Amino acid sequence: MRVLALMALALVLSGCAIQTPVIDDLDRRLDDALGEPVAGFVSQLGDPAVIEADGALTRYGWRHADLVRPCEVELWSDSDGIVRQVSWSGYDRSCRPIVEQLSQ
Repeated sequence: MRVLALMALALVLSGCAIQTPVIDDLDRRLDDALGEPVAGFVSQLGDPAVIEADGALTRYGWRHADLVRPCEVELWSDSDGIVRQVSWSGYDRSCRPIVEQLSQ
């Protein structure tokens, strides 16, 4: 019985690490954002929900609501408006609309 429980737990946890085309695309697009002007992302994603100073950088944040877990994308730019850092959290369904906006 214990073996079955451990196998079930391993199966559930391995499902959390599965990469999907949406997640892969978001990773790639945000990696490509480094060194690019933040203005292009503002024009694609719309006005950020958050714009605030974060040390020497400015943090821009977008959020797409979802019932389970929202998709949050953050870009940090320097004083010249160039993206220097990126971060995101979410999952396939919640991030799909943001990926679609970035694909346009």
